[in-house]
Amino acid sequence: MCDTAGCAVEPAAPGEGAAHNCASPTGSVPASHGFWFKELTDKRLRRGTFNSVEDLTTAITTWTDHWNKNPKPFIWKATAENIIVKVRRGRTTLNQINSQADH
Repeated sequence: MCDTAGCAVEPAAPGEGAAHNCASPTGSVPASHGFWFKELTDKRLRRGTFNSVEDLTTAITTWTDHWNKNPKPFIWKATAENIIVKVRRGRTTLNQINSQADH
């Protein structure tokens, strides 16, 4: 998982931004972090009761260890065209809400 607060920041070359060196769950890429956190939340955190931060940390670590032993790649099921249609629909709705709020 990538937490920029816990990442090592590499010195930047002149004219470039600093580089973050983050570790990801085995078998994942940054685009699938949202999927990974959803899996963690749905399959472990919502099902548990944690009486302390230590209990929560242990649950996350145990779940992560299990995930890393059998990682599942994120597979896109939507086509690019379907995603673009949904984004356009969302923007239209947001613009309508914003124009109503301005009046």
